[in-house]
Amino acid sequence: MFDGASLVFQLMAQGAEKADAVAIAIATRCVTLWCGVFIGLVAFAGGCVRTRPSKL
Repeated sequence: MFDGASLVFQLMAQGAEKADAVAIAIATRCVTLWCGVFIGLVAFAGGCVRTRPSKL
């Protein structure tokens, strides 16, 4: 939680408007979160395909 607020404060210190700083912080958080989730899902799916039980 505090890292988002610190990003907003840093952006505002560099001259960004408050609304823009908040929007950038939210966008940054969403992009970094969902990229990691996507990579994890791809890795999980690859592991499931490789360890699939053979047909009976």
